Amino acid sequence: MGLPTCAIVILLRTSHAARARLPARLQSSLLVGAAVPHNPHARKKADAMLKQRVSTLTKNPLGPWLVYGGGVLLVVATLLVATQLARRPATSTTNAQGPAPYLGTNLQGVPAPDFTLRDQTGATISLHQFRGHPVVLTFFDSVCPHEDCSLMAEYVNATAKDLTPHDASSVAWLALSLNPWHDTPASATTFLKTRQVSIPLHYLLGTEKTLAPIWSAYHMQAILQSNGVVIHSTGLYLIDSAGREQTFFEEGFDPKVVSQEIHRLLTTSSTVAQPTGITGVSSSDFTAAATDKGYRLAFTASPGQFGTYNFTVTVQNPDGTPLQDARVTLDLTMPAMVMSPLSVTLSPTNPPIPGSYQANGVLSMAGVWQAVVRVTTNGSAQPVTATFTFTSHL
Repeated sequence: MGLPTCAIVILLRTSHAARARLPARLQSSLLVGAAVPHNPHARKKADAMLKQRVSTLTKNPLGPWLVYGGGVLLVVATLLVATQLARRPATSTTNAQGPAPYLGTNLQGVPAPDFTLRDQTGATISLHQFRGHPVVLTFFDSVCPHEDCSLMAEYVNATAKDLTPHDASSVAWLALSLNPWHDTPASATTFLKTRQVSIPLHYLLGTEKTLAPIWSAYHMQAILQSNGVVIHSTGLYLIDSAGREQTFFEEGFDPKVVSQEIHRLLTTSSTVAQPTGITGVSSSDFTAAATDKGYRLAFTASPGQFGTYNFTVTVQNPDGTPLQDARVTLDLTMPAMVMSPLSVTLSPTNPPIPGSYQANGVLSMAGVWQAVVRVTTNGSAQPVTATFTFTSHL
C-alpha cells in the first residue's frame, strides 16, 4: 500500500561520534536522509528540500526504507512535523542568548585514513601529499536529485570566501565521490561550475570497489537504489597539517564556524609535529607540501636499497590544475657539512601523471638533508621555490 500524499519517510540519522561507537554491521546500515541544518539559511532551504522529497519518496515508498537484520526501521511523519523538525536547532543546549552554536564533533586528532584517487582533471591525488597544510574533506554526488550536495557545495564555497585569500590558498580542498555509478570527470566539472565553486577543489573519482573502503574509513555510506538514485550520507572533515582528523561537521554547518577552525589550524600549524624521518629501506616515505606564489609543491623522498632514493615533485597551478611542461630541479645538501649541492633535474613521471616529476639519486651519508625544489614555468623569470628537510637512515 502506498504512503499518504502528505507523509514523508525519514531515514534514521545518527551523529558521527555515535556511529563510530556502533558495531560495524550497524554502522553500515545508517544513512543520512533528511539532515537537520544548523543555521537559519540552511533551515529555510531544508523546508523546500523536504517538500520536494515528499513527491519523490511517495512515488517510490520502498526505496528509502532502512533495513537492519530482519527488521525494518521506519519513521513516518506528516509534512508539518517534518518541516518543524528541520526548524529545530541542532543542539538542545540553550542560554540567555539562544541556542549554543554547533561546533562540530572533536575527533581527538586520530590519523586520517590515506587514499590515492584521480580527480576531475585526471591528476593523481593522495591525501598524504598535502602534509604541511590543513585539508578540508567533504563528499559529493554530482547528479544528486536533492539539495544536500548543492547545499554542501554552497557551504564549502562560503567557508572559503570567509577566509583571507592567503588562508584559502593554504588549504587543500577535497571532495570524495559518493556516486561511482554516475560521477564522471565531466559531471564533476559541471557540478562544481554550476554550483559556482570558485576554489581549486579536487573532486576525487573512482569505482565502487575503490571508493567503498574509503567511505567506510570515514563513516560514510552510499546505496544505489533500483530507480538509479543514490541515497548517501555526507559531512565535512577538517584534517590538520600532520594528517590528523580534528573536527567533523554534519550537513548544515555554519561556514563561519568552519572558517574560524581552519584559521586556528593554520595559525597553529607551525607547532604541529611534521614527518621528518625515513626509517629503513622502502618502509617509510617522507612527504611534505609547501606553497609559493600561489603554486602548491608536494615533495616525496622514497628510500630504496644501498642509499638510493626516488624523488617525486608534484606541482599545481594557483587554480589547482596540474602544472605541466615545467623545468623542475632539486638541490640536495647536508646543513651540518660544507658541501656543494647535489643537483638533480627531474623529468615527467613515466607513466605520465599530470603535474608530477621524478628523478633517482643516491645519498651516500646518513643524517639530515635539505632539499631545495625549484620550478620554472614557461615565460616566468622567477622560479617557484620550496625547501624541505628530511632525515636519511642508511
